[in-house]
Amino acid sequence: MPGAIPTASNADQTKFSVLQKKAAQICSDAQKIAQFLDRDTRPDFAGKNGMQQFLLSFLGDPNQDLAALQGKIQAYWDQLPPV
Repeated sequence: MPGAIPTASNADQTKFSVLQKKAAQICSDAQKIAQFLDRDTRPDFAGKNGMQQFLLSFLGDPNQDLAALQGKIQAYWDQLPPV
C-alpha cells in the first residue's frame, strides 16, 4: 500500500515515499493516536467480545504466550458466521 507505514518507531525509512515520510512524521509527532478497528473489520470481530478483549489481554500481560493469544484470535475469527 503506497500510504502504509510500519508501526515500529525504529523502522528503516530510507525507501519511504514522500507520503510515507510525512505520515510517519505526523504519527511520530502525535501525542495520542486512535485506532478505529470497528471501521476496518467486521463489527462482530472488533467488538468487546472479540478483538477488544484480546487487545486488553495483551495490554494486561504483553509477555504472555503470543502464539497462544494469536491462536485464540484465529479461533474466534474462524467461529464467526459467514458474512
